Amino acid sequence: KIPLYVDHFRKAGFTNKSLKTDKNKIFQLIILAAYDQQPFTRAARGWEPIWFELPEILAKLGLYSLKNIKESKIAEIEEKLKNTTFYNYHIDSKGKLGTSYAETFMDTLNLCENYSILKMILNASTSREVKDIQVLISQKIRNIGPMIASKIIMYTMREIKVGIAQPEHFVLIVEDLLGEYHNNKFAKEIESRYGIGYISESIKNLKELGDPLAIDALYFVDRDEPQLKKELL
Repeated sequence: KIPLYVDHFRKAGFTNKSLKTDKNKIFQLIILAAYDQQPFTRAARGWEPIWFELPEILAKLGLYSLKNIKESKIAEIEEKLKNTTFYNYHIDSKGKLGTSYAETFMDTLNLCENYSILKMILNASTSREVKDIQVLISQKIRNIGPMIASKIIMYTMREIKVGIAQPEHFVLIVEDLLGEYHNNKFAKEIESRYGIGYISESIKNLKELGDPLAIDALYFVDRDEPQLKKELL
């Protein structure tokens, strides 16, 4: 799974080098991760359009760089997003009160500029420091909760290998990954087949093996490997 997804990130412009040397890249990755959830993925029928098509749209709107966001007023961002659709869905909110994505852009700017999130990612070397990053992202950026924050950490620190954290340091964020749609769906199907507690035991085993985030393989199998899923169930 990891080499495949690292290649996807590379094609989207996110590499180990670019993320470590260009502050815009971590800003862009967080913004795309914020959109990589329902209702946007449902409208686009997957994550691929979010990462490979949405960047061009945001760039044309002048919303895909720290400099542009810094020079924008929140009302200007709101107006641009309200007037833009992506797969026939407006990208200014999730369609509910309190889900303004203009706020998400400004929050992400704040996290990058005032909290030096990239520096935290580069320097984290313990499970507690990794957890602190997850908490900071989920508390400071609207429309990003613990699950999306965990995915951002997984993408940058585990899969693209930005920073010095090791796989075993992600132990405190693994449970939140199970909130992701495919992980949650497949986990329930597995426990329906093998019994309640099977997933918890699997996570325990992965922790002992030193790679707790390997549980995200549930996502890969549920979404992309129907034959393997059939064999497992």
